[in-house]
Amino acid sequence: MSDTLQRPDTERKPREAKRGGLFVTDAELLERLGIPEKIGYEALHMLDKDPRKGFPAKDPFWGGRRYWPAVRKFLDDTQAPRLSASANRGRAQND
Repeated sequence: MSDTLQRPDTERKPREAKRGGLFVTDAELLERLGIPEKIGYEALHMLDKDPRKGFPAKDPFWGGRRYWPAVRKFLDDTQAPRLSASANRGRAQND
């Protein structure tokens, strides 16, 4: 009898990606945002080219993924003021 442990012959299911993780691939990020791939990847490329814009970089430690809460904060900080300004312009035109 062998002292080594043997795995059963049953096939293992591939590990499914967990939704809602903190570190996301660019594909997962675009899926969360609901952005078409072509537009999304072009935007990510532009943001990655200029680190001064402050968009969260991919972290090699986490497999080249971005920290989702930082991405969310970046979008909230950059998009909310733009959306507010657009809404105020629309109201001013209607007055």
